[in-house]
Amino acid sequence: MTSRDKAVVIIVMWMIAAALSFFTLVGRSMDGWVALIVIGLIGSAVGGSIAITAGTQTVVEPSREQRIDSSRKAKTSDMSLVDRMIDSMSDEEIATLRRRLTLDNNTHMGDDGEVLSLEEALKEKRRRGG
Repeated sequence: MTSRDKAVVIIVMWMIAAALSFFTLVGRSMDGWVALIVIGLIGSAVGGSIAITAGTQTVVEPSREQRIDSSRKAKTSDMSLVDRMIDSMSDEEIATLRRRLTLDNNTHMGDDGEVLSLEEALKEKRRRGG
């Protein structure tokens, strides 16, 4: 239960105990049985409050900032995995990977070995006058 759920249950429980105590006391003289019933109602409300607060575990919901931080960490760890993989590759393997990536995505290799999109390659070709 979240702390908000616990608070709602405790408030409802005390309202029920108060209402039952009120209806028990209205129009009756204060004798032993009536007093015992009211004490029992209030005691059960106290016991229920203690049981709810101490006996159940409070679920902590992550805040928005914690969710954003965890998604950033996942992205960062994925990128570091890719960086380590590329660092472990030979130059020939990197060249093969680069060729495969350019064949499938309408991209071309620039003069400096950088992968360019088709639009960028056409702009560069027009600039050169070709």
